Amino acid sequence: MKHFFFRFLQVFSETDAAPAGCAVSVVNENISVYLDLRESLSAEAEREKLVKKMEEVQKQKEKLWKKMNASGYKDKVPAKIQEDNEAKLKSLEQEFSALALASEHIKET
Repeated sequence: MKHFFFRFLQVFSETDAAPAGCAVSVVNENISVYLDLRESLSAEAEREKLVKKMEEVQKQKEKLWKKMNASGYKDKVPAKIQEDNEAKLKSLEQEFSALALASEHIKET
């Protein structure tokens, strides 16, 4: 595991523009971490990590969607589990969107 030491931390709101020259690491659908690439990290390497994570999330989405659309799912699966699966699918979709946006941001820098 790599450890990073930060000289400073800056918090952005959802409405703030992403900082220039930064890669984005998506923690979950609500939290993203911007890493300044101007000093040491490779933008292309960070983009490759994001693409790999997008592929993982896409596989999870497809697997869950397939399960939710299987024959008999609505009749056999308890309502609570169906609700949980809907929430998880929505969360995965939001995470995928955040990763795609982060990947595009790296392309622009």
